[in-house]
Amino acid sequence: VVFEARRPTGLHAVARVLARLVPAGLLDQAASRLERALSILGVQTRYEAIALGSWDAVSVSLLRAACVGLAVAMVDRFGSSEAADAWIADGSVDGLPEVRAAAAGDPDPDED
Repeated sequence: VVFEARRPTGLHAVARVLARLVPAGLLDQAASRLERALSILGVQTRYEAIALGSWDAVSVSLLRAACVGLAVAMVDRFGSSEAADAWIADGSVDGLPEVRAAAAGDPDPDED
């Protein structure tokens, strides 16, 4: 429910937690809801949709990396879907390395 509401504060942390819960099978019944939220966030978090100098401009890369990580987890668990595939494709060519790393399957490139 929190992820679906798309409240910006802490949303990247929620997406990261969801990406860890999906492989465990704990969100199987919520797959369509996660897909819908990812689809909407795919539009809302495009760099051109973010106002320069806003708080969103500072934090959007964190959210984008977390959404890509969630998309990778969803494809691994549920199979291909339009929203998840779009996130992974966009993430693989993103200008920021943390987003590209998530698309490559490494959502925490700095953690060992």
